[in-house]
Amino acid sequence: MAEYIRALSGPDGKVYVDKLHALAVGKHKDTRSRLVAIATLLERGFGKPPRALEHTGGDGTPLEIIIRKPWATEEGTNG
Repeated sequence: MAEYIRALSGPDGKVYVDKLHALAVGKHKDTRSRLVAIATLLERGFGKPPRALEHTGGDGTPLEIIIRKPWATEEGTNG
């Protein structure tokens, strides 16, 4: 399927980006299509915004992450 889509659009997908851009800024009253096109273009152009995740233990307290060196080399560093 991916090969077929690339064959239709060319190697860079420019034809689809142009269509999305036309939906995003064109003269029409389809607000939902406009917003979806804008969101898609922003996500592909700038990436998804970072999301903060909070992890808690079974009792609801924050998890503590401890990183330890599993071993040291002769020079005293991790290698």
